[in-house]
Amino acid sequence: FKDLFLCASCGASIIGEDKYRKRKVQDPVYHIYYHCTRSKDISCKEPYLTEEKLIKSLNQYVHFLFMIQPQKIRYTERLKMSIEKYKEVRGTILLTQNINPDEKPIDFRDYAKHIFKNGTADEKREIVKAVSGSEMLFIHNENITSRIN
Repeated sequence: FKDLFLCASCGASIIGEDKYRKRKVQDPVYHIYYHCTRSKDISCKEPYLTEEKLIKSLNQYVHFLFMIQPQKIRYTERLKMSIEKYKEVRGTILLTQNINPDEKPIDFRDYAKHIFKNGTADEKREIVKAVSGSEMLFIHNENITSRIN
C-alpha cells in the first residue's frame, strides 16, 4: 500500500515495514506494520497499524463509500475486467454447488473483500485507487478517512 495513504495527524507519508516476531518454540511470525514516516513531525503520535487492521479498516471504508456515495468509485478498465473474471469464477463455483449465481448477486464490496484477502499487491492497490479517486486517503487512529479531522 506504498504511497496510497497519508498520516491524518501530520500529513506525512505512511510506510509499511516487514517484521518477524520471534517465538520460543515455533518459527518466527511474519507481520507487516504501517506507520507514519514522521518526516513532517518527529513527535507524531499516530500509532502503528498491522496490515490486518488496515485491511479491516479498508473494508469498512469501501462499505461506507459504496452505501453513501457509490458514484465516487472509479472503475478502471483493468478493474472492470478483474471483476468480470471474479464473477465468472464465482459463478462456476456456485453452479457446481447447484446454486444459481443470479440468485446471489455480488457487488463491489464482495469483490473488494475477496481481493483484500486473496489478491495480489497490484489488485489491492487498484481497489484503493478506485475508492480514493483523485484524493489521498488518510490514516487516523487505525482508521481510514478521506479527510483530515
